[in-house]
Amino acid sequence: MTMRRKIRLVWLSSSLAVWAAPALAQPPSVPAGPITLVEGVRQSLTQARNVQIANEQVKADEGAIRQAKGAFDFVFQINPLFEQAWKARTGQDLDIKQSHGGSGAQARSVLEGNQADVVTLALANDIDQLAAGRGDLPLCPPSVDGGFSSYTVTLPGSVLPVPLCRPASLALGTPQADDSLTTDPTLQIRQALPFDPLSTLQLQLLLSNALRAQISTVALNAREEGNEALLTLQQAAELVQEKAGLVFIRLGDLPKLVDANTASLSGSLAKPLRNGSFFQFTATFDGRATIYRNKPIDPTFGGSDVRNRFGNKLELAWTQPLKRGRGSDTVEAAERAAKKTMEADQFNFQQTAADQALTTADAYFQLIAAQDSLRLVGASLATQRQLLDTTTRLVAAGEVPNAELARARANIAQRESNVASARLDVLNAQAALADAMTLPGSALGGLIAADTFPVAPAEIDLDALGQQAATKRSDLKAFAAFRDTSQILLTAARLDTRSRWDVRVSGGFGQAFFSPTFHSLFDENGVHVTNDDYREYYNLGGISKAFKQKWEPLASVVVSIELPWGNNQRLGRFDQARATARQSDIRLKDLGRTIQNNVPMIAEEVRKARAEWIQRQDAVVEYENTWDASQRLRAAGELSLIDTFFTEQQLTDARLALVQAKRAYASAVAHFRRETGTLVDFPQWSQAQPNLAGIVATP
Repeated sequence: MTMRRKIRLVWLSSSLAVWAAPALAQPPSVPAGPITLVEGVRQSLTQARNVQIANEQVKADEGAIRQAKGAFDFVFQINPLFEQAWKARTGQDLDIKQSHGGSGAQARSVLEGNQADVVTLALANDIDQLAAGRGDLPLCPPSVDGGFSSYTVTLPGSVLPVPLCRPASLALGTPQADDSLTTDPTLQIRQALPFDPLSTLQLQLLLSNALRAQISTVALNAREEGNEALLTLQQAAELVQEKAGLVFIRLGDLPKLVDANTASLSGSLAKPLRNGSFFQFTATFDGRATIYRNKPIDPTFGGSDVRNRFGNKLELAWTQPLKRGRGSDTVEAAERAAKKTMEADQFNFQQTAADQALTTADAYFQLIAAQDSLRLVGASLATQRQLLDTTTRLVAAGEVPNAELARARANIAQRESNVASARLDVLNAQAALADAMTLPGSALGGLIAADTFPVAPAEIDLDALGQQAATKRSDLKAFAAFRDTSQILLTAARLDTRSRWDVRVSGGFGQAFFSPTFHSLFDENGVHVTNDDYREYYNLGGISKAFKQKWEPLASVVVSIELPWGNNQRLGRFDQARATARQSDIRLKDLGRTIQNNVPMIAEEVRKARAEWIQRQDAVVEYENTWDASQRLRAAGELSLIDTFFTEQQLTDARLALVQAKRAYASAVAHFRRETGTLVDFPQWSQAQPNLAGIVATP
């Protein structure tokens, strides 16, 4: 009579709570003894690389959501001086000088000798003239500093300056300075003159005498009067030359560029809203100066009468999109899509955890079956050896022929081979379980399954579980979330194809302070005239003086319209988003159809495996009864040895077949629960609770 062991079923769903989202830090722990299925699944979910990768993807999605939310953060910005920012970045010192004016005036300024690195002109004729230069004028003499400058003079009766020579910078070749022209012109000015060289009246009198002389030539001798007129004109030209030189020395070199310098400090606080509106508060403090280079600032001597300006401005602006960029469907599209993507990846993580639990369970079932098979084959070998001893004694007594002994030894050799194969199966099962649990190869020998298959298959409501597939499958939920993501982006892309109509309304207050002009020219007596109230454009004192001025209101309304021609770029993005949305919908429907087809098929496999288990169990009971009867008959001498060997072999094969039937049923149930989304429950998205109730038992 066969003894039955009592076993206790373990309902794993109520005893296991695994956080399957650990850090990647801790190495896998090697079990010290036999492990249960609970421990194997826990080890797998905490150490499997695919589960960890899926969890890190969710963390990446959290970063994407935070990045998308950043579009609505308050933004505080301070803009330093550009020159200082450039020097901090490149180490180069910048001296930016700007000159603004009409195209013809700018070209004439460069032709007259003003130096410029970049010239931007509006008219082609001015560009051609600038390229050709003034070849009809003689080369200007050297200036006091050794360089070449240009001379102009305004003759009586004229209001425009007339160039007397062309600058050396526009000469066709290298200018050669004459020794007579290199004398310091200040020495010539100090020479005694019969008249005041700066007296315009004397110059006009000489020209008037010259003109009267030309008119009276009809009454006088043409030769004598002509010589007198030429002599008079020669004296006038000498006077013009002396006057031009003195004016040049008095005023300094002609300006080469107009400097427009700005020192500005601005700060802004901006807040984008989720409906597309944009608020911005800006505070600006700046100083501006317009100066003629190489010229005194005093307007009395030809400088520009533009005083240094210091301004403070506080402005609040509101920008409201009227078409494109308006509404949460457009503005919040990135954030909403990022949230849906994270939701989809959370479901992907859950499906990955369920797949990993199934892989671990299959490996554990394989190890249980291999261990049970090895135990059964080992027990059969021990029984065969007992029969061999009995046969050996009977042959020695002459009760059975020697052929029976040879047959008994052949059966033992077969059983020994079966034992070796069973040990190899155990080793393969240990390797599969170690791989699922992410254990090193050195841990193979210590992997022993502590659980066993139950005596009878558990009752499972397959129909109820099958109906939960549409709502429990995590990958189906992930595909639905991806579909929602593509729909969000499609809506935003469609709205983005509209034209842009923005209204910007701003208002605020401003102050302005104009610094007095600084007199820097020495007069004829050598007295230096100054003004203590003058402020350089970068002087903070000018900004502080601006704060003492009256605040004046500022207001503006700006309407911006953008009508893209063709709009191919945004229409192309819309076509791509529409195709992506359709692909997501197709994938979702295809997965749902696959699940609907697989659930009934796997349910039928579960029923078939359960029926086979019951059949194999009944066969084992019959063979056990036959074996008990054969033992009694053999003791009474009514059964031959060959029949005894054959009966024992049939019993062992039936027991091995039952083990495989139990394994097939356990695997089918696990696959069915995975297919219906009930293999692993998730109270929270990262908290896994495997549901393996009734599949294994703990002795």
